[in-house]
Amino acid sequence: WCSTGYNLGMSEEIAMRKAKSPLTRLFRVLVALTSCVIIFAAYFVIFLAFLVLRLLPNRLYYPLIAKVYGFIFTPLWNLLLRVYNRINVTLVGDRIDAEEPAFVISNHVQSPDILVLNQISSNFGPSPGRTRFIAKKSILYVPFAGLVHWLLGDVLIQRKWEVDEKVFSTFSENFARSVSKWLIIFPEGTRISTPGKVERSNAYADEHKLPPLKHVLYPHTRGFVTLVKGFQRSGIKYMYDFTIGYALPSVAE
Repeated sequence: WCSTGYNLGMSEEIAMRKAKSPLTRLFRVLVALTSCVIIFAAYFVIFLAFLVLRLLPNRLYYPLIAKVYGFIFTPLWNLLLRVYNRINVTLVGDRIDAEEPAFVISNHVQSPDILVLNQISSNFGPSPGRTRFIAKKSILYVPFAGLVHWLLGDVLIQRKWEVDEKVFSTFSENFARSVSKWLIIFPEGTRISTPGKVERSNAYADEHKLPPLKHVLYPHTRGFVTLVKGFQRSGIKYMYDFTIGYALPSVAE
């Protein structure tokens, strides 16, 4: 559960008015631009480090790049989450065994979800450097960031089942032998904040006589089922289901 720390102690109405003020908007634009520069600079440095480390054998290369990524991006993601997005994360639920490989599923509300999950991985799990995401292959077009995540071993898919099925099967069956500990997937396939997605999901629900949903989307199941079967064959015993929610603080808080 993610509770925004923005304007803590103010009413939601006052907080919203301040968020819409010209000065606040200008400040957030400047912070966003600064954040982008810092992030791309960090990715550039990591990309160069990965190229140098690529000369090492795989048994040394993959553990080292996981440590390098975690060392640089763990504090950076936490900084962006707390300072720019003003989000404090509270985790409620079952105990997480950080030493055991696990399949992680989560709903997808908005872009900061990635930061939230990385912080959970940092504070309660195996660290961001040992956490893999399933992402669209188009991430490769993002300068340096796409190549870094490809080199790390993130699963890049084309959203063409005839191509992605083999990628899912091969990765999940070999996951237990890799240095990675978590594989995270958003079964909904997109953010619920994207316009029209809730209506499209509920149209599917109506067609299949399922109840309509308001806060999550109906998931795509083929990739999920294929991954579960592969993890079963490779001996993965843990699966965590994170449900992310955001809320503005009330006056009482």
